Amino acid sequence: MERIINTGLTNGLEYEILQSVFGQMSDGIWENSPAVEKYWKNAKHDMTNGEVVLIISERGWDNPYRDKTDLEIKKYFANKIKQIVKKENEYYGDVEWSRDNNTVTRFMGYILDVTVADAYRVYDILSGRKPK
Repeated sequence: MERIINTGLTNGLEYEILQSVFGQMSDGIWENSPAVEKYWKNAKHDMTNGEVVLIISERGWDNPYRDKTDLEIKKYFANKIKQIVKKENEYYGDVEWSRDNNTVTRFMGYILDVTVADAYRVYDILSGRKPK
């Protein structure tokens, strides 16, 4: 059984930011982290009818999403975006977490360049805030 969560994200850049979160959870920052592994193994994302959706597995007694609301799940991924940027700033010192920072991140984006401002906008959307 799966739950589909509409994210409010609607374009390829926003999809790529979420793709980067999954990549960092499985093969990057949190690779081999048992605390995070259960989150990426029980979720995926897709583009459906012009919107990025989260597809959440509802199987398993140890599923971390089982008792969470849609907003709580979206906030989990929003917080991962913020953590990724902050972790990159620890390494390089030039990607301060700011709405106005147009620095391209090294830890997000595969095909498209993702700026900190782009990441912040997606963070706001997933957090249930209106982007500024």
